[in-house]
Amino acid sequence: MSEVAVSPAPQKVHKKRKQIPNLLSLSRVLFTFLCTLLLYVEQIPYRRTWAFIAYVIASLTDWWDGAVARKYGWTSPFGAYIDSIADKVLQIGIFMDFLLFGILPSGGYF
Repeated sequence: MSEVAVSPAPQKVHKKRKQIPNLLSLSRVLFTFLCTLLLYVEQIPYRRTWAFIAYVIASLTDWWDGAVARKYGWTSPFGAYIDSIADKVLQIGIFMDFLLFGILPSGGYF
């Protein structure tokens, strides 16, 4: 019988796939900036609707990155750290946008 050589390529792909949850976490930071941009540029039609859609997608990436990381065991200390930072950036960023753009009235609370 002849032996079949196995190329190391599948291992490299596997290592790259392990980064998917981290990339999803980092995408939340980008979605925060996208939401801010959409709210800021008044010439964009339905800008608040598009900002809401971007926020929903960003929120879904929070669930998705955790599900993927747990399902395949692709967890890491860096991933746990960046996930929590990205969550805070998204939530605080959107809250600040709501205050700055008058979507959420300040009402003298601050």
